[in-house]
Amino acid sequence: MPRSRSAAKPFGGGRRWDRLVLLACAASALVVGLASPDHTSQKVWGLVGAAGYACAALVAARSSTPWARTPAVVAVTGAAAIPLLYLSVIGRAQMEVGVVERAADLLFSTGAP
Repeated sequence: MPRSRSAAKPFGGGRRWDRLVLLACAASALVVGLASPDHTSQKVWGLVGAAGYACAALVAARSSTPWARTPAVVAVTGAAAIPLLYLSVIGRAQMEVGVVERAADLLFSTGAP
């Protein structure tokens, strides 16, 4: 049975809310990054996250499908994975990054986090 057009469009109508949501996320991450004190991990998370969300918004703007998978992958990569890896490598990670690192070590050494 074919899907109805209204079921494929989140929030109803033909408006593209994905770009607006991603831009709002970029703006809020930028505010966090700019408002955080210098040399803190929150500043890195905010500034890098803002760039990640902005890139995802650009990808969403070029996508013909609302709420496509590629902008979501770009957002997660730019706003979570890259700052996590960067802060882990330089040793300035937040406390919860150590938990993730330990789980990864256990996963690779024992097969269970």
